[in-house]
Amino acid sequence: MIALAAATSREILIGITSDEFARKSKGRGVADFENRRKELVRYLSEIDALGRSRIVTLDDAFGPALTERELDAIFVTVDTVGNAIELNRARRESGLKALEIVIVPKVLSQAGGFVSSTRIRAGEIDEEGRPIRPAGQR
Repeated sequence: MIALAAATSREILIGITSDEFARKSKGRGVADFENRRKELVRYLSEIDALGRSRIVTLDDAFGPALTERELDAIFVTVDTVGNAIELNRARRESGLKALEIVIVPKVLSQAGGFVSSTRIRAGEIDEEGRPIRPAGQR
């Protein structure tokens, strides 16, 4: 998702959920904020997009996307498109233009299913979707 946003945008705004908001909204363990931020900075550097990226902390579902006028688009998966629709409703109510919603396809894993941070944290697959555990082993 980030690679597509970086490839198609002059500047990108990326929100990382705060530890507290992640605990409330995700209902499961996630890496701490600082580790997630460091990994994001590393990745943005790898794809040569760090200099045109702004990273913000999200303490709620919409963050600065609810109030920033200069935003044009939001990149989501099919799982989160509902959040983008709700964000656009709230933006219009505030007198702001709706954002273009760009739905990024999920990536298939070599192990079957889709690549997800949940599966990576569980040790099922690596960040490229390659299996870590032998098939059938839990």
